Amino acid sequence: MSSAQPLRDEKDRRLDSWKAIAHYLDRDVRSVQRWERERGLPVHRVPGQKGGAVFAYENELDQWLRSGQPEAERTSIEGIQPAAASSSPSRRMLIYLSAAVLALAALIAMKLSVRSKPASAGANSIAVLPLQNLSGDASQEYFADGFSEELVTDLAQVHSLLVISRTSTIPYKGSHKPLPQIARELGVKYVLEGSVAREGERVRVTAQLINASTDTHLWAKTYEGDVKDVLDIQNQIAREIVGDIQLDLSPQDQDRLATTPVVDPIAHDLYLKASYQYAQQAPESIRQSLALYKQAAEKDPSFAMAYVGIAQAENALLQVTAQSPGISLGNAEQALEKALEINPHLGEARGMLASLAYYRDWDWPRAEREFRIALSEGAGAPTEQRFGTSLVTRGRFEEGMAHIQTALELDPLGKSPRVNQFFALYFQRRYPEARRKLEETLASSPDWFAGHGLLSLVAATQRDCEETERQAQWMNQKFPSPLSYFLLSLASSCRGDQAKAKTLLEQAASYKGPAFISPYQLALGYAYAGDKETALSYLEKSAEIREPQIPYLKVDPLFDQMRSDPRYVAMEQRIGLLP
Repeated sequence: MSSAQPLRDEKDRRLDSWKAIAHYLDRDVRSVQRWERERGLPVHRVPGQKGGAVFAYENELDQWLRSGQPEAERTSIEGIQPAAASSSPSRRMLIYLSAAVLALAALIAMKLSVRSKPASAGANSIAVLPLQNLSGDASQEYFADGFSEELVTDLAQVHSLLVISRTSTIPYKGSHKPLPQIARELGVKYVLEGSVAREGERVRVTAQLINASTDTHLWAKTYEGDVKDVLDIQNQIAREIVGDIQLDLSPQDQDRLATTPVVDPIAHDLYLKASYQYAQQAPESIRQSLALYKQAAEKDPSFAMAYVGIAQAENALLQVTAQSPGISLGNAEQALEKALEINPHLGEARGMLASLAYYRDWDWPRAEREFRIALSEGAGAPTEQRFGTSLVTRGRFEEGMAHIQTALELDPLGKSPRVNQFFALYFQRRYPEARRKLEETLASSPDWFAGHGLLSLVAATQRDCEETERQAQWMNQKFPSPLSYFLLSLASSCRGDQAKAKTLLEQAASYKGPAFISPYQLALGYAYAGDKETALSYLEKSAEIREPQIPYLKVDPLFDQMRSDPRYVAMEQRIGLLP
């Protein structure tokens, strides 16, 4: 991309901002900025000006659209044409014809492969590595980790900046890998690293921004203040990064960076401790995080992120079947509504509400609308993957996989996007690929709880009885619960011992421990054992309590032999999966 202005004919119309360029292409600013860094969209920089001042020529954009760029294909597939295409009939026809050819090529390519690695490092991409705890006190580890996480959250709100999720940077805590290698593994150009030292009520933060592609230090600074100034320090660092990368900020981004939220220091400290517990992702640590998030909200009822924390902890307890949907979803909804009442622009909060609209309320039109609003508000990997999986459960596989792929790029080492990727592949009956993805992640994370459970499930679907048993036994040793009994029942059914399988399912149904007994899991177990009547009975119970898995009915392979049953069809219609 050239920084010098070429000589132009006066007939060449010039667009003098990201907003004007986005309007011409009928897309949002974030998309066209991504096209520039990843697909060579012809955008020029204004010489001698900082802050990302840009311009583009309409004829160059038209030529780029006709050149076979993948994003032009996506435009055609979605039925959206560039706004300027109506300027002349001949030009419009040329673009239509080119786009039609590209759309066909795109559809073929999408069927042949789906990328499983992050996109190459773009100009506006960054990873915030976990800041070191230099307090000399191991009990302050939560403070350093929480500071890092909040800085990631702040930066992620900037639409023109791709920020890697904390779940993918936490494995590099204490790592001695060269920064260029870390940047390649995460697919970013910039890396922020540093340290946090807390002594009593004083905080000292050292941060340095590095262009990892050249291993060049752009700046290193030290920030000091009282504990009550922590959010302001984070905001200062975010502004320094954005200014140095010279991003083109929207008015909303500018306002957000110019404002530091006021939070009670004690409530904020409780929030950081809660986030530290939540990151452990074990049932007991999630319960501890929930209690701490609630304490933070009680201490400062205007602290929006504390309510977001409550919602994510409630949702996590539901996901590991440690709590019933009736309790978890109701509590989560109240917390999210409170968070959005305080701050209507919390993208991730809106994304979780969108999930509730679909998985609990079965209101797909509202859910899809809310998902798209959430993404426009800067929601990241969690919302991308939830939206993607919801699309998959409605049979919109290619569109759903695209959103899940985006989540993987934002969170390349995170477990949650891997779970959603698994289900997307599994529901498409791409069992070998789904299994391979699990095994790749388990090779580096052998204690990944969900990975073992899902591997047992897909092995059972493939009739690999030995692997089903092995993974089910692992789960039963680590987390004896209705879930582990369900997996053991799959192993028994796989070997042809339906009597033992049903005994295990009865044990799951009568479980007296702290975990939730999932009717949907029991329905899967009985369907796999060939007992259609009992499976349908449990599916009815699952629907009655609005269990989040119920929308899987349209695509779940273990129910394939029941699909023609009128009762099954009626349930799909009731949930809104069929006309």
